Amino acid sequence: MTAARRGPLRILLLEDSPQDEQLIEAQLEEAALDFELTRVTGQVSFQRALGEGRHDIILSDYTVPGFDGETALSLSQSAHPDVPFLFVSGALGEERAIELLKRGATDYVLKNRLERLVPSIQRALREAREKADRKRAEEELRARVEFEQQLIGIVSHDLRNPLSAILLAASNLLRREDLDDRVLKSILRIQTSGERAARMIRDLLDFTQARMGGGLRLERKSVALSELVQQVVEEAETVHPGRQIRTHHEGDSEGEWDPDRLSQAVDNLVVNALRYSPEATPVTVRTRGEGDFVTLEVHNEGEPISPELRARLFQPMQRGVTRSSASRSVGLGLYIVDHIARAHGGDVDVHSSHSEGTTFRLRIPRHTGR
Repeated sequence: MTAARRGPLRILLLEDSPQDEQLIEAQLEEAALDFELTRVTGQVSFQRALGEGRHDIILSDYTVPGFDGETALSLSQSAHPDVPFLFVSGALGEERAIELLKRGATDYVLKNRLERLVPSIQRALREAREKADRKRAEEELRARVEFEQQLIGIVSHDLRNPLSAILLAASNLLRREDLDDRVLKSILRIQTSGERAARMIRDLLDFTQARMGGGLRLERKSVALSELVQQVVEEAETVHPGRQIRTHHEGDSEGEWDPDRLSQAVDNLVVNALRYSPEATPVTVRTRGEGDFVTLEVHNEGEPISPELRARLFQPMQRGVTRSSASRSVGLGLYIVDHIARAHGGDVDVHSSHSEGTTFRLRIPRHTGR
């Protein structure tokens, strides 16, 4: 055997011939296997053996009086689908053998070629162990991913309340008229950092919801994309004083969308453009209504996105290279934008080059199935 076992190899043998049982047992002993052989001769005893204990491998004749190997295979798969099942038969045509393998049999050995029995058993056990190891690794990975996603959701959800209190306090302080420049700058820094943290938490919650299979829930209303863009731009100009954000609107931009989600997508694209462009350059936001679709384009200048990064840009935890450590994020903004676009029946893509800069293009239908 290829690996050490704990205890003898437990073999269940369905065989009505004592002579054939002796030949099979002789092959096992000749190979110096440590085994326990349980022989049954019919359906009742076979089913009882399946129910009484677990075996490491099942050997079965194809023709048993009042019972057949196909039924035995079906019973075995129902009771213990991960236990290897080998046919040991005196006559088994090639077509029948192939059909049994398709139905779940591990292998077959002809009784006039019993020298193949032990190698076939060893191969079947090795493959069963490898399959069990893969299944266990997949289950552990799935459990770890689910735990990490639940942990992200719990932590980010619980952070929202204290962060909201910080932002509310900063907003109240900014209303005071007796603030000197140094204090005012400190409060603005608190507000800016708090709003950036709030965006991170929002993206983490959406990421958890999307990865856990819940999808992004939408509450559709009649809304104009151009108006949402203006609101987002005004907020971005407040948080990023000194940066120039240009807006252009063409055609009718009205549709039935979730305004909060759409504002989130626009905000992520605008903030992303500001983050990855030189401070002296403008960011341009355009909306364009064309037929049944409305398009949003966010353009910035600066270094283009490399083809390698562009290929995985809308995957989670992907970030470009930025000069400022203060502008770091968790790398979920574009992933969330992609999910918002698809939830509305649309899509998002990017074009980036040295000569034209970088443009993110979000295209959504005005109306889609609810």
